[in-house]
Parts: sequence; C-alpha cells; structure tokens
Amino acid sequence: MKQTNSSKTKQKRYNKQRMMKKLNCILTLLLLAMGLTRAMADDQTLSLGNYEEVVAGDWNEDQCYQGSWWMIAPTQFYVKHTGSQFIYTKEQLAQMAGKEVKGMSFVFYNQSSFSAIPRTINVWVKEIDDDAFAYNDEKKAYAYFDFDDAEKVLTDYAFDTDFVDYYCLNGELNLAFDKAFAYSGDKNLLVTITFDGDETAETSSDIEFYYNTDAENMAMSTNSDNVTFADYHESEDWPYAKGAGYTVSHATQLAQPLTQFTYQEAAKPEVKPAELTGIVSCDGEPIMGATVTLTSGETKYEVTSDAEGKYTLNIKAENVDKEYTLTAKAAGY
Repeated sequence: MKQTNSSKTKQKRYNKQRMMKKLNCILTLLLLAMGLTRAMADDQTLSLGNYEEVVAGDWNEDQCYQGSWWMIAPTQFYVKHTGSQFIYTKEQLAQMAGKEVKGMSFVFYNQSSFSAIPRTINVWVKEIDDDAFAYNDEKKAYAYFDFDDAEKVLTDYAFDTDFVDYYCLNGELNLAFDKAFAYSGDKNLLVTITFDGDETAETSSDIEFYYNTDAENMAMSTNSDNVTFADYHESEDWPYAKGAGYTVSHATQLAQPLTQFTYQEAAKPEVKPAELTGIVSCDGEPIMGATVTLTSGETKYEVTSDAEGKYTLNIKAENVDKEYTLTAKAAGY
C-alpha cells in the first residue's frame, strides 16, 4: 500500500516528537540516605553564687531584691512588660569556656502568688568586652547594650507556671534555649531577656527573685505596663535608662540575678563511611545502565544503575563532610 505524503509527514512528526521527548527527559535522582552523625555530651550545670543553697523565706539572710517595686531582675510580674540585661564575666563562666550553653535558670521565692501569670519570653546572648554598664555624664544615665547583633537563643517561649505549686517555697524559672550558644570564654557574656504578657501579679511582692551577692551592679531592668522592651529599643530614648513613672521605669546598678547555666561539651562530628542510595528514573520509569557520578573537586565516585534504576555509592569517612554534585547520564537522555 502506497503511503501518502500526508501520512509520511505525520510519521516523521511522531518520530521527531518521540525523539525530542527522550532527549529532553530529565533523569530524576532520588536521594535516599547519607550518613553523618554527631556525638553529643551529657548536660552539665554551672551555678553562680549560692544558687543551690539559698533558703526560702530566710529573712535573716534575705537575698531577694529589695527597694522600689521595679528594682528586680530578670522580671517583675507586677507589670506587663519587662526587659533585662545581665553581664556575666569570663571569670565567672571559666568553666564553660569552649562549651555550648543550652539554657539558664533563675530561682525565685513565692511569697503570696496563687495563680499563673503567663509571659512570652525571648532571650538574646552575645559576647562583650565590657564588664560594666557605661554611665553617660551628659545624659546622667546608664546605657543598655545594643543587642541587634546578639544571637537569639530562645524565641517566644510561653511561660505559664502555676505559682501556687511553690507557695512559700523556692521555685525555678527554667529557660531551655532553642539552640545552643557556643561560648568562647575569651570575653564576658551579655544576656538580654524580655517578658511580655497581659496579666499582672496582685501585689509587687508576690514573686521575689534572688540576687547574686557576689555580683553587684551587673544588671539593669526596664519595666512598663505600656511599652515593651523591644519598642523601647526602637525609640529615640534608647539606650539611656532615663525616666520613671507610669510609662516606663528603669532599675540600674542591680545585682546580677542568682543564675544557673546548663551547658555541654561542644558537639564534635563522629564521621563514619556513608552510603548514598537512590533511583534514576524518567517520567516515573526506572533507567537501567545510567552512569551516576558524585564529585567534589578531585574526589569522584561513580556507579551504574541496575535494572530497577537503583544505585549505591560508598563514600569513605574522610570524604563524607564535603559538598558534592550528583549527576546521572544515560544513552539517549
């Protein structure tokens, strides 16, 4: 049967479309596994001052913050918003040099609170050269440290402890960081903490935090029912701790709050030989005989996919922690 010119044209177009589909088909590399583990150390603690020995309600040796209602750190539950900064010296933290700080805790005494006072807590940490808050003679005020360049280690932590569980007892405000902070130990440590909520304590002395008798003038605090510390940080009044009263109040030259840090040895990679396994396919169909290549500089691994399109590359331990390019090639694709 003689083929018409029209039929020949259709057949050529069909063959061309098939060839173009095959040539343009992208080989899919499905990455299944690659091994790299890290060895983690057990948690350790560093307690400053007499953190573990402070006695609840021992009025003969009272270590709770005293004075006006805002003269307290890390927070005053009598107001809705608090922002505090603390300096910890490298001498205090020598035990944590070269370690990863995972969290911090403060100890409080519950004098008369019978309910939860919810707060959203944020924490920033940075290393600094200074070991004191600077005083500006012209402004007649102490200045906070800027923390734009600090590492945020805790974001929007919801604190809703029911204080009635600690009535006339000591309790702990435990802050486990979202990510550990690598502390070099070469500098001092600045911690910035904000507390924000809608409820307040019934009296200013419901919850009383303890201070470190060995670290005077190492803390500052801002308290307000109207202005968050974040808003104050963005205002024209920043960084000077000036003003007191209804809008915002500042506490300067406070003693460092009694603090306990949680830390661990710096995580070190425990590298083992790895397997990189996957499937080469096109439009969902496995491709047999594809050459799969893994390269990083002069390091190169190569293998051929089997009848099911599967491949496995065995990577030596010394080559695992590299950035690789993975490619696949097959005849006609």
